[in-house]
Amino acid sequence: MDNAFAALGLEPRLSLDEESIRAAYLERSKTALEDDQQVLNEALQLLLPPDRRVKHLMDISAPAEAKAWRTVPLSDDYMRLFGVVGNARQQADPILKKAETSQSALARALLAPQILKVRDQAEEAASQLESALESELTKLPDLDAKLAGGQASAPWSEVAEVQARLAYLLKWQAQIRESLMRLQPG
Repeated sequence: MDNAFAALGLEPRLSLDEESIRAAYLERSKTALEDDQQVLNEALQLLLPPDRRVKHLMDISAPAEAKAWRTVPLSDDYMRLFGVVGNARQQADPILKKAETSQSALARALLAPQILKVRDQAEEAASQLESALESELTKLPDLDAKLAGGQASAPWSEVAEVQARLAYLLKWQAQIRESLMRLQPG
């Protein structure tokens, strides 16, 4: 996609919220020809997830050196969070496998306390991920202001770092959500 922001008639910004993206999509969809609907759908899917939106803005606006791939080291806080997520998933998988292969209601009932404990761990991981995600999202308006101020490439390196952290957080969040769904009683 060339420019998803333009396709939806939005100002290219990092800090767009979901409501404004959906409103722009709905407004454009009302008058779009059938052929244009695919472009609008692609633009919506590209701009809704914040990591993809940030990456797309970099792709269309950042200088070449800012777009170059590089590793983004994670802070100790993020490494601890990665450990919390990994531990919750490691605890969930064997319990879920036992529950799925249990032949009797009694066997499944005996696993219930373990499942509850693991679900609590996964919910705690989800809560920590949500906090970290919110923290990253609060950086976007400041980065928009820096980019609008016309500073050289310094803000783009910050944008790239935020994008990488958002991608990690959203991936971990999806993994924890999957575990939580599987841990639901039923």
